[in-house]
Amino acid sequence: MLELETVIIGERGLTLPPVTYGWDDADRKHEVWKRKEALKALQAAHERAR
Repeated sequence: MLELETVIIGERGLTLPPVTYGWDDADRKHEVWKRKEALKALQAAHERAR
């Protein structure tokens, strides 16, 4: 899901609900960064669990 959101936000430039206004460039970059960091953390936790 985070991978899909990263593509939707970063490459397609869409804003995800519940936000009612569009993100500017800085907000979009920050949202992509947050999701990439969360994805890294989940991948690391998955590796530790295995």
